[in-house]
Amino acid sequence: MYAPWQIVLTINIILYLMYLVITSVYFILYINLISERPMKDIKFVVWLWLYPIYQFLMRIITAFSMFNELIRRSHEESNMAPWWVLKKGKRF
Repeated sequence: MYAPWQIVLTINIILYLMYLVITSVYFILYINLISERPMKDIKFVVWLWLYPIYQFLMRIITAFSMFNELIRRSHEESNMAPWWVLKKGKRF
């Protein structure tokens, strides 16, 4: 099923704005309640618009990694040897 590009763009803009609002609320709460130096930390508001993009990309990477674990069983690999080397060592 395909959607027109206008709908896809609108959904992405709405998601971006929703993430931006949530991130902004968290940032305001952090500045007001947790920060020990709010005047220095308030300078990071310049980078706040990038954080929703980062969140979206991290969700895509996480979904890909979980799919990779299900299909390839990469959790069985070790740092010392890839799966094909470990498979040759199991001669049962």
